[in-house]
Amino acid sequence: MQNAKVNNTQSTTVPKSDPIKVHTIPLYQAIARQFSRYQAFDNKKQLLADDALHNIRTLVRNYMPHGSGFDSGTEFDFDNSRPRSADKGLDSPTECLVFTFGYHHMDGNGYYCGWSYWTLTVFPSLEFGYDFTITPDDPDTTNLVDDEDFDLDMFRDYLTDTLDYALNQQVPMYAKKEAK
Repeated sequence: MQNAKVNNTQSTTVPKSDPIKVHTIPLYQAIARQFSRYQAFDNKKQLLADDALHNIRTLVRNYMPHGSGFDSGTEFDFDNSRPRSADKGLDSPTECLVFTFGYHHMDGNGYYCGWSYWTLTVFPSLEFGYDFTITPDDPDTTNLVDDEDFDLDMFRDYLTDTLDYALNQQVPMYAKKEAK
């Protein structure tokens, strides 16, 4: 029998696999799902609750406004947010996500001239996906800003556009833990 000649220099081409599909959802849905997970766990499942808590904080830190006036970042308010409650049905209080943030204002010369503090409350909406309100912590916010050219209506429009954009960002359905 004749020996077969084997050419070890030829490489076998491995077919390329399909790219991994990452399922994304809007940021507000990702936070709402993680918050419902967080609220559902009791002390027996503390690790799962901690995981959901970490995911919420990661989503808020990575996708909600920070910088450009939102100099102290945005925080998720665990105490005032309410998750969806399937067991209570339609009689339960409206579910909502609550965020707090401070805004560092600048005057016309580019100098910081004061802070205002705000609460963003996000409500589900069948028509629009969500509705939200932005309320100042101090009803007399215009007095907190030392700038005679401050226009509260224009500022509210800016906040509305910025926060609406942030809440609609597409994010991975499941947040990845950051390496420590």
